[in-house]
Amino acid sequence: MESIIWQTGRIKITQVIETEAGPVIQKVIPGATKENIAEIPWLKPHFTDENNILKALVQAFVIDTPKLRIIVDTCVGNNITRVNIPSWGNLQTDFLIRLEKQGYTPDAIDRVLCTHLHFDHVGWNTRKKNGK
Repeated sequence: MESIIWQTGRIKITQVIETEAGPVIQKVIPGATKENIAEIPWLKPHFTDENNILKALVQAFVIDTPKLRIIVDTCVGNNITRVNIPSWGNLQTDFLIRLEKQGYTPDAIDRVLCTHLHFDHVGWNTRKKNGK
């Protein structure tokens, strides 16, 4: 999974992918059966694979401006117990490594912008350190 970077004037936007969520996302969209997806040809190849499984990413975007670095949505996060969604709990992704490979450490981020407060958009807003 390679990140995409967009440059517009002095603003740089960097995609940072945490994980793929294709089969999981398909379960939560009513009517997203393989048969129904096959009926929508424009979904291939960017939004569904050859087996009619939706492609979806859990991702953040870093907006790098001359004055601020803003991260938009902070994905799922690691080491978080999710009682209602156990399959998304206690993840061990390399998100922070991916973020650093793009040139950003968590301490280099000035602001966090959450588009909404679902679990897959706020996970790295906090993290455990020394058990806290």
